[in-house]
Amino acid sequence: MKPLGRTAMRISRILGANALAIAGVLSVSTSAQAASGPWVQVSAGGSHTCAISVSSSLYCWGRNSFGQIGDGTINTPRLSPYRVGAAGVWNSITADDYHTCGITKAKNLYCWGRNNSGQVGDGTINTPRLSLYRVGAAGVWNSITAGETHTCGITTAKNLYCWGHNADGQVGDGTINTPRLSLYRVGAAGVWTTVAAGGSRTCGITTAGNLYCWGLNNLGQVGDGTVNTPRLSLYRVGAAGVWTTITAGGGHTCGITRAKNLYCWGFNTEGQIGDGSTDSPRLSLYRVGAAGVWNSIAAGGGHTCGITTAKNLYCWGYNATGQSGDGSVNSPRLSLYRVGAAGIWSNATVGGSHSCGVTTAEELFCWGANVNGQVGDGTTNTHVSPYRVD
Repeated sequence: MKPLGRTAMRISRILGANALAIAGVLSVSTSAQAASGPWVQVSAGGSHTCAISVSSSLYCWGRNSFGQIGDGTINTPRLSPYRVGAAGVWNSITADDYHTCGITKAKNLYCWGRNNSGQVGDGTINTPRLSLYRVGAAGVWNSITAGETHTCGITTAKNLYCWGHNADGQVGDGTINTPRLSLYRVGAAGVWTTVAAGGSRTCGITTAGNLYCWGLNNLGQVGDGTVNTPRLSLYRVGAAGVWTTITAGGGHTCGITRAKNLYCWGFNTEGQIGDGSTDSPRLSLYRVGAAGVWNSIAAGGGHTCGITTAKNLYCWGYNATGQSGDGSVNSPRLSLYRVGAAGIWSNATVGGSHSCGVTTAEELFCWGANVNGQVGDGTTNTHVSPYRVD
């Protein structure tokens, strides 16, 4: 077993703390290289994980059934971090079930992996993209989010584009059933700051602080108070002018307001909403935890994790594989559970059945399901508490 780092030792001592009261190709490295943390950012997909180091290099590991790792192969899980593309060029990363996208410092966007619905953005379908493909114009991308089978990104001009699977209107072009193989500009031009793609829906926040969601709504995940009807037009959720952060999970959605209040809505059979119940669906926005304390939020397949202004990390919801980080595999986790030491977390991400977080000391930890090596420890052993990834 590897030696514990500074943060890991604190996590070991403190684990079990109280719940919160209240178009081109980028070259691919030809051989696996030892990961070079420390780390600044991490994104968890369905069963794989990608992270960016302080040296701006990108590493991925875990399931690779459709080339989502970016090593040019399929079907072989990567049990430890593998360096993807050129070293020292990456700025941001997003991973979902079977595809991955990243933006470089030069603001170029690349996607790779499963492409059965055009989610890679290369204008084709049905063929896994094993090499990194440059999407759209060069030098224009600010942010990117990968949904289950669709993708959305925002440019430096604050324009929002979506592409890929559109059977439920998640691309936002007002139609259903037709994969969108070309990038489609959603809504008004020049107004978007944040976007989150979930299972089969999308949510975005404008410069005015308005939150809009569209797409699949069978579980109330759009937030319009209804179920069962795909939302083909952009629907404004909650109060106007108050939103800063949004995340879209498999069937639930969460957002943070300017007042740093956290709200969740949608699917709740595993307690992922955080209202202390497993009543589902939650059709109205529910305020989670204490008021005025939330900085960031991440929603996964059936669980949720958030970081407070005090840099404390809390997780709740589905926990059958230890993804809530409470040291158990009891499910569900109905109360918010503080993971690891207090005051150390800078960002967190959740996947299908695992979670990861980066600390202020730039250490990366993952925990939960590991059958495909998504925790990054070189094994397929489940981790019910945070494991430091080197």
